[in-house]
Amino acid sequence: LILLVIISVYWEGYSNFALLQEGDFTTGAVFSGWHMLAYSFAWLPTTEGTVKKGTQRLIGTCLGGFLAWLGVIVCSWSYSDDAPVNPYALCAWLTVTTTACAHFEGALEGFGPKVDWGTTGMYVVMTQGLIALEVYQRIGTKGGLVTNRVVATITGILMSALVQMIPPNVKGRHPNHARKYVAEMKSAVAGLATSVRQGRDLTEATNIFESRLKKEVPKARRLSLFLLNDAAQLNVLPVYRVDPKLTTEMEDIIVTEAFLRLLLREAKERISATDHVKPEDSGAKWKELDDLLAFLVGEGAEKDRILDGSGEESQLIGLHFPIIRAICKRIQFHESRLDEVKVAIFWTSEQ
Repeated sequence: LILLVIISVYWEGYSNFALLQEGDFTTGAVFSGWHMLAYSFAWLPTTEGTVKKGTQRLIGTCLGGFLAWLGVIVCSWSYSDDAPVNPYALCAWLTVTTTACAHFEGALEGFGPKVDWGTTGMYVVMTQGLIALEVYQRIGTKGGLVTNRVVATITGILMSALVQMIPPNVKGRHPNHARKYVAEMKSAVAGLATSVRQGRDLTEATNIFESRLKKEVPKARRLSLFLLNDAAQLNVLPVYRVDPKLTTEMEDIIVTEAFLRLLLREAKERISATDHVKPEDSGAKWKELDDLLAFLVGEGAEKDRILDGSGEESQLIGLHFPIIRAICKRIQFHESRLDEVKVAIFWTSEQ
């Protein structure tokens, strides 16, 4: 954005560039900061969101410009730029076309920042209204305004896309953000289980676990969902498409977070019952908890056998640590499923 401001001020060839200058309208494609508005509207936190929203902005600007150009001709009942525009007819035209656009986009569940169709309809309505009113106020001709606005929009969109292509950039369709969300839950459970195994004060360990469930884990969830939804705009296109597996898996991961809250409730109930398991009560149950911890902290070779649910030890795990065991199984499943998520730029029907 700063670069656009600089070249608009100091690069006369750019700031004075215009197409179809007619009559007294001599302001070029940077008129009213159109290129900077296009950049601001198109830029989003993720590369996918920026490219897709820029596409929506371009399509919406072209369609809105065409409707404004056609509306001015209809409302003035003349192709001449000197013909006066009937204000009542223009209001009627804008009302009908805006309503039709809203109805069409609403039927496609896409009027507004929706996942499938995005904000194209909003840009159609906005661009049409701005250009039509500027022509009515004699700020410029219909041809000059439409053409130069499209040129300015393309400039801003290309600049925003270029900035997003420069590393480091954020890719919302990548499963790494979901992996960090899973890792936060895994770390929280590992902290609580480790405290129990080492005989630490259960009250303190539970308070730390609860704090992580209220801060770190929700923060990771919100970031993952935000970036995913940002990248999933205009998901009907085969370019920068978000793998549906990632969307489905995020929903399942959120369910796993609910398991952590069940674990918190059980820990609090154990504190209330004052029947804590002591570290000196050795036996198979501690071996089982050790195996679960080996998975949670990424160590040991027993995790696959334990999480398969086979053998005498796994039965004891189901008896003494059912929620931790269920969480471990779900986390293992999430990690496996996230490895299957595709991050290709272009999608085909076979994918």
